[in-house]
Amino acid sequence: MTPEVTEILGSPAAPSTERRTRLARLNIKPLDFTLPKALEATEPPEARGKARDEIKLLVSFRSDNHVEHAAFRDLPRYLNAGDVLVINTSGTMPAALNVHRADGRLLELHLSTHLPGDLWTVEARLPGESAEKGTKPFFDSVQGETLALPGGGLATLHIPYRQDRTIPEPAPARLWIASLSLPLALPEYLAAYGFPIRYGYVKHSWPISYYQNVYATEVGSAEMPSSGRAFTPALLDALRARKVEIAPLILHCGVASLEDHEPPYEEYYRVP
Repeated sequence: MTPEVTEILGSPAAPSTERRTRLARLNIKPLDFTLPKALEATEPPEARGKARDEIKLLVSFRSDNHVEHAAFRDLPRYLNAGDVLVINTSGTMPAALNVHRADGRLLELHLSTHLPGDLWTVEARLPGESAEKGTKPFFDSVQGETLALPGGGLATLHIPYRQDRTIPEPAPARLWIASLSLPLALPEYLAAYGFPIRYGYVKHSWPISYYQNVYATEVGSAEMPSSGRAFTPALLDALRARKVEIAPLILHCGVASLEDHEPPYEEYYRVP
């Protein structure tokens, strides 16, 4: 942040209520943007007969503030020898599971972030009224309850995960800290029973291969690190031919459905 903005906002570690007050002074509304329905990405470009790198690319120039409209496969034209392209090589897990509560009610459990002590941040969601409607948040989970997972697995919800400690404890919890008891190692279990997390704007289910970047090396993201989806092997070769440096790191992305302007939560990362 610039010194001027830091003076107004204070330290990033400042209590969230204090920061919200200072944000109000800047007249900034979090996520204040409405995406027209016609511009939502409801399906991968392959469904429309296009290659991954045929999506649109908007290029902004710092020198004079002008922008250009291009295709993503044109990226090598805008980078020069010695430029560094940082990529996240985390792969996407089939992190959604169909689960049942003790009363038999069906929910969808999303594994978000693997925590120390073999715990997980998880989110329980209500299935939509039809297969096309995705899921919506579920706020009626109870501390200590155990959810029945497929194949004899169990998930126990221990305590609500609260990113913002200024929120009163009785407030509804969307994310929980949970432990899993699985009959198989996690990768094998998710391969057998899991499926990709999907929200209502994606109208149809797609195989997990559609949620993988071509350079993924280590599976661990609950949702796809999608900013790199448009890269293809040929495009990466073209960048290397221009002597663009490619620097890999790992960031295992958690669930991205931040309702009610929730602050970000911890995610695992590794920077070499």
